Amino acid sequence: MATPDLDVAVAAIRAEVEDTGAGASAFAVDADLRGGRDNTNVRFTLPFFPAVAAGFELRRLDGSGVTLLTKVTSNPAANEYTLDPDTGIVTLGSAPSGLTVKHQATYYYLWFADSEYWKWIIDACRWCGFPPTAAYSAGSEDDGATSGLAIIPDGMLPAMYKYAQHLHWNRRAAAWASRFSSSTGGVSTGGVDDVGNKFRELARDALKAAESMRSDPYEGFDRRQIPTAARAGFQGFGRFQPRR
Repeated sequence: MATPDLDVAVAAIRAEVEDTGAGASAFAVDADLRGGRDNTNVRFTLPFFPAVAAGFELRRLDGSGVTLLTKVTSNPAANEYTLDPDTGIVTLGSAPSGLTVKHQATYYYLWFADSEYWKWIIDACRWCGFPPTAAYSAGSEDDGATSGLAIIPDGMLPAMYKYAQHLHWNRRAAAWASRFSSSTGGVSTGGVDDVGNKFRELARDALKAAESMRSDPYEGFDRRQIPTAARAGFQGFGRFQPRR
């Protein structure tokens, strides 16, 4: 039996779907901050987020040149800022002077925050027939206060991970369409559609593999004992024997 740790599970799934913010699959961007420039506003957003905090750089551009700002944890002063990586919110220490000053960020970004992966993992536990603890059912996974999931037989872990990947790819297909349709004025284009269809294909493949993995540990037993998405648990737990 195993009690997966959320952080370990998230890292494993991120590696499989290449959403780590590092390596050859990382998404890098140089982008201007978005937000009102009225000489008072200090709250801006990044165009793409969640952002990877490591290596994040923010520059102030004005008539006198370029200034690299310093990131702080709270209450930024002049030439400082705070960053919320998950929401992409950047709070400046001083408001830009109208349109004569702008701020540009260089950073890597992720497709989804850890909290999204937590939800997929929890849904995958239910799908495998092992609902999370009462605390998780109450939603405490959102605040990260609890690191463990339901106790899951070792033989069922691959199915849980693969089904979470299926949920990721489905959501990524939708996010891809939403993220890039604005650049084409809402008009469907071949390139965007092709990539979205590839993500949906990966989602179908992951689901097929997950269904097979979920059945594998029960080989040789009555197939009616196999958990289904509609069933919170399953009968005959004592006879469960992961394949060796």
